[in-house]
Amino acid sequence: MSKKRPNNSYRQWDHLPIEFPIHETQDYIVFLDPKLEVDWETSDKYDNEKREPEGFTEIMRRYSELESSISDGTSRGNRKQAERLIALGIDAGLKGDVAAAHRCMSAAAEFIELRNKEIGKRLYVWGAVRATVVFVLVGAIAWACRRYVEPLLGELPFSLVLYGAGGSIGALFFVLRGVGLALPDPQADKDLHVTEATWRIVLGVLGAVVVCLAARTGLLLGPVMTLPQAKYFLMLVAIVAGRSETLAPDLMLKLEAGAKKDAPLR
Repeated sequence: MSKKRPNNSYRQWDHLPIEFPIHETQDYIVFLDPKLEVDWETSDKYDNEKREPEGFTEIMRRYSELESSISDGTSRGNRKQAERLIALGIDAGLKGDVAAAHRCMSAAAEFIELRNKEIGKRLYVWGAVRATVVFVLVGAIAWACRRYVEPLLGELPFSLVLYGAGGSIGALFFVLRGVGLALPDPQADKDLHVTEATWRIVLGVLGAVVVCLAARTGLLLGPVMTLPQAKYFLMLVAIVAGRSETLAPDLMLKLEAGAKKDAPLR
Protein backbone atom coordinates (compact mmCIF):
# COMPACT_ATOMS: atom_id res chain seq x y z
CA MET A 1 0.00 0.00 0.00
CA SER A 2 1.53 3.30 -1.10
CA LYS A 3 1.87 6.25 1.22
CA LYS A 4 0.15 9.43 0.08
CA ARG A 5 2.29 12.50 -0.33
CA PRO A 6 1.23 15.59 1.64
CA ASN A 7 -0.82 18.28 -0.06
CA ASN A 8 2.11 20.66 -0.06
CA SER A 9 4.24 18.26 -2.11
CA TYR A 10 6.25 19.65 -4.98
CA ARG A 11 4.33 18.94 -8.17
CA GLN A 12 7.53 18.71 -10.21
CA TRP A 13 7.97 15.15 -8.93
CA ASP A 14 4.48 13.93 -9.80
CA HIS A 15 5.72 11.98 -12.82
CA LEU A 16 7.86 9.65 -10.67
CA PRO A 17 6.67 6.14 -9.59
CA ILE A 18 6.56 6.98 -5.88
CA GLU A 19 5.36 4.18 -3.61
CA PHE A 20 6.72 5.56 -0.34
CA PRO A 21 8.09 9.13 -0.17
CA ILE A 22 11.07 9.69 2.14
CA HIS A 23 11.88 13.38 1.71
CA GLU A 24 11.29 15.93 -0.98
CA THR A 25 12.36 19.51 -1.58
CA GLN A 26 12.52 21.76 -4.61
CA ASP A 27 16.05 20.49 -5.20
CA TYR A 28 15.60 16.71 -4.85
CA ILE A 29 13.33 13.87 -3.82
CA VAL A 30 14.17 10.50 -2.26
CA PHE A 31 11.55 7.74 -2.35
CA LEU A 32 10.84 4.03 -2.62
CA ASP A 33 9.44 2.83 -5.93
CA PRO A 34 6.73 0.13 -6.31
CA LYS A 35 9.42 -2.55 -6.07
CA LEU A 36 10.43 -1.04 -2.70
CA GLU A 37 13.80 -0.02 -4.08
CA VAL A 38 15.45 3.28 -3.22
CA ASP A 39 15.37 5.92 -5.93
CA TRP A 40 15.94 9.66 -6.06
CA GLU A 41 15.99 12.50 -8.53
CA THR A 42 17.55 15.94 -8.41
CA SER A 43 16.44 19.14 -10.11
CA ASP A 44 18.41 20.85 -12.85
CA LYS A 45 19.05 23.70 -10.45
CA TYR A 46 20.59 21.32 -7.89
CA ASP A 47 22.75 19.67 -10.55
CA ASN A 48 23.95 22.98 -11.96
CA GLU A 49 24.52 24.93 -8.76
CA LYS A 50 25.64 22.32 -6.25
CA ARG A 51 28.67 20.14 -6.36
CA GLU A 52 28.47 16.53 -5.27
CA PRO A 53 28.74 16.55 -1.46
CA GLU A 54 32.11 15.50 -0.10
CA GLY A 55 32.07 11.79 0.75
CA PHE A 56 28.98 11.08 -1.36
CA THR A 57 30.90 8.57 -3.48
CA GLU A 58 31.49 6.44 -0.40
CA ILE A 59 27.81 6.71 0.50
CA MET A 60 26.90 5.46 -2.97
CA ARG A 61 29.31 2.55 -2.56
CA ARG A 62 27.65 1.56 0.71
CA TYR A 63 24.24 1.98 -0.90
CA SER A 64 25.15 -0.50 -3.64
CA GLU A 65 26.56 -3.00 -1.13
CA LEU A 66 23.48 -2.85 1.06
CA GLU A 67 21.04 -3.20 -1.83
CA SER A 68 22.82 -6.35 -3.00
CA SER A 69 22.97 -7.83 0.50
CA ILE A 70 19.22 -7.97 1.11
CA SER A 71 18.11 -11.62 0.96
CA ASP A 72 15.49 -12.67 -1.57
CA GLY A 73 13.56 -14.27 1.30
CA THR A 74 13.11 -10.98 3.13
CA SER A 75 9.47 -10.17 3.85
CA ARG A 76 7.93 -7.09 2.26
CA GLY A 77 7.69 -5.34 5.63
CA ASN A 78 11.35 -5.97 6.51
CA ARG A 79 12.48 -5.01 3.01
CA LYS A 80 10.57 -1.75 3.30
CA GLN A 81 12.25 -1.00 6.64
CA ALA A 82 15.72 -1.79 5.28
CA GLU A 83 15.20 0.29 2.16
CA ARG A 84 13.80 3.15 4.24
CA LEU A 85 16.99 3.25 6.33
CA ILE A 86 19.10 3.23 3.17
CA ALA A 87 16.94 6.01 1.70
CA LEU A 88 17.41 8.14 4.82
CA GLY A 89 21.15 7.75 4.28
CA ILE A 90 20.84 8.94 0.68
CA ASP A 91 18.71 11.87 1.85
CA ALA A 92 21.34 12.88 4.43
CA GLY A 93 24.05 12.58 1.79
CA LEU A 94 22.19 14.83 -0.63
CA LYS A 95 21.87 17.38 2.18
CA GLY A 96 25.63 17.20 2.68
CA ASP A 97 25.43 15.60 6.14
CA VAL A 98 27.85 12.74 5.48
CA ALA A 99 28.13 11.67 9.13
CA ALA A 100 24.35 11.24 9.42
CA ALA A 101 24.33 9.36 6.10
CA HIS A 102 26.87 6.84 7.39
CA ARG A 103 24.90 6.39 10.61
CA CYS A 104 21.80 5.54 8.58
CA MET A 105 23.77 3.16 6.36
CA SER A 106 25.26 1.45 9.42
CA ALA A 107 21.79 1.05 10.94
CA ALA A 108 20.57 -0.42 7.65
CA ALA A 109 23.54 -2.82 7.51
CA GLU A 110 22.84 -4.08 11.04
CA PHE A 111 19.14 -4.50 10.32
CA ILE A 112 19.79 -6.39 7.07
CA GLU A 113 22.36 -8.67 8.71
CA LEU A 114 19.94 -9.63 11.49
CA ARG A 115 17.11 -10.33 9.04
CA ASN A 116 19.42 -12.39 6.80
CA LYS A 117 20.49 -14.49 9.79
CA GLU A 118 16.85 -15.08 10.69
CA ILE A 119 16.12 -16.24 7.15
CA GLY A 120 19.18 -18.52 7.20
CA LYS A 121 18.07 -20.06 10.51
CA ARG A 122 14.57 -20.64 9.21
CA LEU A 123 15.81 -22.34 6.04
CA TYR A 124 18.29 -24.44 8.03
CA VAL A 125 15.75 -25.58 10.61
CA TRP A 126 13.00 -26.37 8.13
CA GLY A 127 15.45 -28.18 5.88
CA ALA A 128 16.36 -30.40 8.85
CA VAL A 129 12.73 -30.89 9.82
CA ARG A 130 11.72 -31.97 6.32
CA ALA A 131 14.60 -34.44 6.07
CA THR A 132 13.73 -35.87 9.49
CA VAL A 133 10.08 -36.24 8.54
CA VAL A 134 11.10 -38.30 5.50
CA PHE A 135 13.19 -40.74 7.57
CA VAL A 136 10.60 -40.96 10.35
CA LEU A 137 7.83 -41.63 7.84
CA VAL A 138 9.91 -44.39 6.24
CA GLY A 139 10.48 -45.93 9.68
CA ALA A 140 6.82 -45.57 10.65
CA ILE A 141 5.61 -47.16 7.41
CA ALA A 142 8.13 -49.97 7.78
CA TRP A 143 6.93 -50.60 11.34
CA ALA A 144 3.25 -50.44 10.39
CA CYS A 145 3.85 -52.91 7.56
CA ARG A 146 6.39 -55.01 9.48
CA ARG A 147 4.47 -58.21 8.78
CA TYR A 148 5.40 -57.78 5.12
CA VAL A 149 8.54 -55.64 5.24
CA GLU A 150 10.54 -57.60 7.81
CA PRO A 151 10.42 -60.93 5.94
CA LEU A 152 11.28 -59.10 2.74
CA LEU A 153 14.31 -57.21 4.12
CA GLY A 154 15.40 -59.57 6.87
CA GLU A 155 15.41 -58.92 10.61
CA LEU A 156 18.71 -57.00 10.79
CA PRO A 157 18.16 -54.62 7.85
CA PHE A 158 14.60 -54.02 9.05
CA SER A 159 15.90 -53.08 12.50
CA LEU A 160 18.51 -50.75 11.01
CA VAL A 161 15.77 -48.91 9.11
CA LEU A 162 14.02 -48.23 12.41
CA TYR A 163 17.25 -47.24 14.16
CA GLY A 164 18.10 -44.93 11.27
CA ALA A 165 14.78 -43.14 11.82
CA GLY A 166 15.73 -42.79 15.47
CA GLY A 167 19.07 -41.35 14.43
CA SER A 168 17.33 -38.69 12.34
CA ILE A 169 15.39 -37.59 15.42
CA GLY A 170 18.62 -37.34 17.39
CA ALA A 171 20.21 -35.30 14.61
CA LEU A 172 17.20 -32.95 14.62
CA PHE A 173 17.74 -32.40 18.36
CA PHE A 174 21.32 -31.41 17.54
CA VAL A 175 20.19 -28.97 14.84
CA LEU A 176 17.53 -27.34 17.04
CA ARG A 177 19.90 -27.00 19.99
CA GLY A 178 22.80 -25.62 18.00
CA VAL A 179 20.97 -23.49 15.43
CA GLY A 180 22.72 -20.17 14.98
CA LEU A 181 26.08 -21.39 16.24
CA ALA A 182 27.47 -22.64 12.93
CA LEU A 183 25.18 -21.62 10.10
CA PRO A 184 26.24 -21.17 6.48
CA ASP A 185 26.97 -17.63 5.34
CA PRO A 186 23.67 -15.68 5.56
CA GLN A 187 24.44 -14.29 2.09
CA ALA A 188 24.74 -17.79 0.63
CA ASP A 189 22.14 -19.27 -1.68
CA LYS A 190 19.17 -20.69 0.18
CA ASP A 191 19.85 -24.14 -1.26
CA LEU A 192 23.10 -24.24 0.72
CA HIS A 193 21.23 -23.88 4.02
CA VAL A 194 18.77 -26.62 3.08
CA THR A 195 21.53 -28.91 1.77
CA GLU A 196 23.67 -28.54 4.89
CA ALA A 197 20.70 -29.22 7.17
CA THR A 198 19.68 -32.26 5.13
CA TRP A 199 23.18 -33.74 5.23
CA ARG A 200 23.34 -33.16 8.98
CA ILE A 201 20.27 -35.38 9.32
CA VAL A 202 21.71 -37.96 6.90
CA LEU A 203 24.92 -38.08 8.95
CA GLY A 204 22.81 -38.64 12.07
CA VAL A 205 21.07 -41.56 10.35
CA LEU A 206 24.37 -43.08 9.24
CA GLY A 207 25.87 -42.61 12.72
CA ALA A 208 22.92 -44.38 14.31
CA VAL A 209 23.13 -47.25 11.81
CA VAL A 210 26.88 -47.71 12.41
CA VAL A 211 26.57 -47.70 16.20
CA CYS A 212 23.53 -49.98 16.27
CA LEU A 213 25.13 -52.38 13.80
CA ALA A 214 28.19 -52.53 16.05
CA ALA A 215 25.93 -53.29 19.00
CA ARG A 216 24.05 -56.00 17.10
CA THR A 217 27.31 -57.67 16.09
CA GLY A 218 28.60 -57.68 19.66
CA LEU A 219 31.25 -54.99 19.35
CA LEU A 220 29.33 -52.70 21.72
CA LEU A 221 27.03 -53.14 24.71
CA GLY A 222 27.63 -56.88 24.86
CA PRO A 223 25.93 -57.66 28.22
CA VAL A 224 23.10 -55.18 27.59
CA MET A 225 22.14 -56.85 24.31
CA THR A 226 21.18 -60.01 26.18
CA LEU A 227 18.41 -58.22 28.09
CA PRO A 228 14.78 -58.81 27.03
CA GLN A 229 14.22 -55.09 26.30
CA ALA A 230 17.51 -54.61 24.46
CA LYS A 231 15.87 -53.52 21.20
CA TYR A 232 14.14 -50.60 22.92
CA PHE A 233 17.38 -49.58 24.61
CA LEU A 234 19.06 -49.76 21.23
CA MET A 235 16.55 -47.25 19.83
CA LEU A 236 17.63 -44.85 22.58
CA VAL A 237 21.25 -45.49 21.59
CA ALA A 238 20.31 -44.71 17.98
CA ILE A 239 18.83 -41.35 18.99
CA VAL A 240 21.94 -40.50 21.03
CA ALA A 241 24.20 -41.59 18.17
CA GLY A 242 22.25 -39.41 15.74
CA ARG A 243 22.61 -36.41 18.01
CA SER A 244 26.31 -36.97 18.68
CA GLU A 245 28.90 -35.81 16.18
CA THR A 246 31.63 -37.97 17.69
CA LEU A 247 30.11 -41.29 18.76
CA ALA A 248 30.11 -43.02 15.38
CA PRO A 249 33.43 -41.51 14.17
CA ASP A 250 35.13 -42.48 17.46
CA LEU A 251 33.82 -46.01 17.08
CA MET A 252 35.15 -46.28 13.54
CA LEU A 253 38.54 -44.96 14.63
CA LYS A 254 38.72 -47.59 17.37
CA LEU A 255 37.75 -50.32 14.92
CA GLU A 256 40.39 -49.08 12.48
CA ALA A 257 43.03 -49.02 15.21
CA GLY A 258 42.08 -52.54 16.28
CA ALA A 259 42.22 -53.81 12.71
CA LYS A 260 45.71 -52.36 12.23
CA LYS A 261 46.84 -53.91 15.50
CA ASP A 262 45.58 -57.39 14.55
CA ALA A 263 46.80 -57.24 10.97
CA PRO A 264 49.63 -59.73 10.28
CA LEU A 265 53.06 -58.30 9.61
CA ARG A 266 54.38 -58.67 6.05
